[in-house]
Amino acid sequence: KRSSILVADFIFILTVKLVKITQYFNQDEIEFDQIASLIKCDPTLTTKILDIANSAQYVQFKLKDFKNILVALGIETVKNVTTTAAVHQFFSQFNDD
Repeated sequence: KRSSILVADFIFILTVKLVKITQYFNQDEIEFDQIASLIKCDPTLTTKILDIANSAQYVQFKLKDFKNILVALGIETVKNVTTTAAVHQFFSQFNDD
């Protein structure tokens, strides 16, 4: 029963995070500062974003500021990375390895 509560809490936290980020992306004027602040609160998501920013495709731009990294990656990439990371975090808790 306790594990069910933990799973429910985890799902709630991931859902709230995804909803907040999605709301920011659906605004008429996207506030990358707000999105950057929210993403930086999640070490896993931040790492995934930085990994992409340091890939051969983006490293040439020498982006140092997290907000500028998000702008360079673009809305769709950040949305996809955010969703993928959340789903991965959720399912990784069931991995017995």
